[in-house]
Amino acid sequence: MSCSNLTMWVSSKPSLSEASTLSSRSFITPFQLPSQSSSPTPNPSSRSSSVTPIHCNLRELRDRIGSVKNTQKITEAMKLVAAAKVRRAQEAVVNGRPFSETLVEVLYNINEQLQTDDVESPLTKVRPVKKVALVVVTGDRGLCGGFNNFLIKKAEARIAELKSLGLSYTVISVGKKGNSYFLRRPYIPVDKFLEGGNLPTAKEAQAIADDVFSLFVSEEVDKIGSFRILERGQGQGQSSSLNLSQRKSAVKPINAEPRRNDSIVPSAATVSAPDLLNDRIRCNLFDLLCFDGYLINPNLLLCSGAEDVALIEYAHLTGRPFRVFSLDTGRLNPETYQFFDTVEKHYGIRIEYMFPDSVEVQALVRSKGLFSFYEDGHQECCRVRKVRPLRRALKGLRAWITGQRKDQSPGTRSEIPVVQVDPVFEGLDGGVGSLVKWNPVANVDGGDVWNFLRAMEIPVNSLHSQGYVSIGCEPCTRPVLPGQHEREGRWWWEDAKAKECGLHKGNIKQEDGQANDAANASGAAAESDIFESSNLVTLSRSGIENLTKLENRKEPWLVVMYAPWCPFCQAMEGSYLELADKLAGSNVKVGKFRADGEHKEFAKSELQLGSFPTILFFPKHSAQPIKYPSEKRDVDSLMAFVNALR
Repeated sequence: MSCSNLTMWVSSKPSLSEASTLSSRSFITPFQLPSQSSSPTPNPSSRSSSVTPIHCNLRELRDRIGSVKNTQKITEAMKLVAAAKVRRAQEAVVNGRPFSETLVEVLYNINEQLQTDDVESPLTKVRPVKKVALVVVTGDRGLCGGFNNFLIKKAEARIAELKSLGLSYTVISVGKKGNSYFLRRPYIPVDKFLEGGNLPTAKEAQAIADDVFSLFVSEEVDKIGSFRILERGQGQGQSSSLNLSQRKSAVKPINAEPRRNDSIVPSAATVSAPDLLNDRIRCNLFDLLCFDGYLINPNLLLCSGAEDVALIEYAHLTGRPFRVFSLDTGRLNPETYQFFDTVEKHYGIRIEYMFPDSVEVQALVRSKGLFSFYEDGHQECCRVRKVRPLRRALKGLRAWITGQRKDQSPGTRSEIPVVQVDPVFEGLDGGVGSLVKWNPVANVDGGDVWNFLRAMEIPVNSLHSQGYVSIGCEPCTRPVLPGQHEREGRWWWEDAKAKECGLHKGNIKQEDGQANDAANASGAAAESDIFESSNLVTLSRSGIENLTKLENRKEPWLVVMYAPWCPFCQAMEGSYLELADKLAGSNVKVGKFRADGEHKEFAKSELQLGSFPTILFFPKHSAQPIKYPSEKRDVDSLMAFVNALR
């Protein structure tokens, strides 16, 4: 066989008999051509029908390889051009935002005045929704095929949703691609076919707006758009309401939506179902950060991984003030510190670093050594180096923003909402519900985050190029192999469900799939126990009974009655453990009693249990325990309660 003329045999699935005839030398020199003397020329008729011969020579192979390389170069150049265009478009949006916000305020005030003056207008009249107009704007060129297909699929999904709700609809199509698509489908009612033009002008936009406006004013349609809004007072049974507007409408009646300076936090706090809340807030990341920056000052961005740098980029693009902080545990990689410095220089900011308490770190290292987490788990070390510094940082805030994603850990983070009342930490006002937690990229795929980072040329940790995906402290992080999940590089010596440091404990879903509410209903907790510390005594039923019967105790006791599935108990775990550490060696014993399940009725009748958690102080010379009266469960408040009674 000549080296300049090859015959390649391709089989998608070789048979067992064919596989058994392969020798080891076939793989030692895969590019060595067999000689005619050592191997007969293959007979096509003797091969399986699934084998296809491909005739080519070296020149053709070389030309094809060169063609592929040239295509790669062209693609890279197009990516750079596209990234520059995206950046210019985003800057244009940011620069135009003050004008649009002012216009929204003006229109809102006009609408409010019309309501008070009792003026009849189609724009203020509330009428039942029977017909909806969908405006579909597509491109004119085939290079945007993916973009156009995505928009058309979204339109089809909205149409299917409207049909399922029994509502009629009509479509206003803008752009050549959308026009050709709907023209080929006469069963979809289209009111107008409009051309967008290569460079749409204000005049063309006005024509589109006039068509939409006339449809609404003439009452041919009752709503424009197809996205959901978060409306006050909606409960769990109203989850099937129609998506009507992605952003606030300035021409709605005054009671239809909260005003822009009216916080949505009370609404978020009253929605009991996390999936309902997550489904109702359908704003994009850019708008979410703007909304947060407008409502809550100051806000704080956690800088830890690649997702957090993407959030910093978005916050930077909004032009609004923001702060960035990071936890310096003292055990980070040198590359991580260099990454922090690069981020500061790139955005012209100063990252606020939170450090652990030196006394606590010293006590931990002296008692257990530098690497105790390899033997008894990482929770204690993370509590000292991460959770408590974060708790101190958040005490001065009303909101913070994280880069959590659902696909980071499908087993434990699959139910992360976009916005929530923080279930673990407390904010400036103290107590449960005083801190709002934003997770803007909860529903974003990790691949999309990295595409954004590359397109915007955002700096990332150099460890990512060495195989690290999820990056934490140096002793607890290692690179992962292709195909491994990103969390497999964290705390690899522990069970998969333990791969959380405690910063986002309130969002963790148990891998057995049993939710907190289900455990509550059955009276048995599916979760692992909480309040684990060597400075804390676990009381059994007989132990708490004996404690209540004693009139003269050797020392006073502070006992929390809890249920592991209770989010409020989980929220105070850090502060209660810190209190136990502070009271260690004093004359006050700190304990816990699990009061759910079969012990709940006893705790209600004998121990003043009203709700979880309930904290009792047993004085030294009194049989009657004293119930902690406040909802503030931070360390200082609990310590003040103890000092006042001991």
